[in-house]
Amino acid sequence: MEYELLLKSKKIKTSELIRDIIHFKALENIKEIPLNSSIIILAQNLRENYNLTYFDSLHCASALNVDGIIISTDKDFKNVKNLKLLEPSSLLSSKEE
Repeated sequence: MEYELLLKSKKIKTSELIRDIIHFKALENIKEIPLNSSIIILAQNLRENYNLTYFDSLHCASALNVDGIIISTDKDFKNVKNLKLLEPSSLLSSKEE
């Protein structure tokens, strides 16, 4: 939803948005997490305790609900208890660097 809102604000065509979402879904080891009441409650607590943005709190709560790992360049996640922050660049294979 955050990605969609960002692209819509930049006047990106719907077909490009759909293409990107299809590409995201095709990534290995990336899965969709349903938004549920437990995640929403946890996200609210994370916003209050760590001063996260609305979408960052939802991403963080989803990660904590699954495996405690989040891939991001956002340093705000560093201080969240029980969350492991992975930089996207750390996931590149040596031939891609």
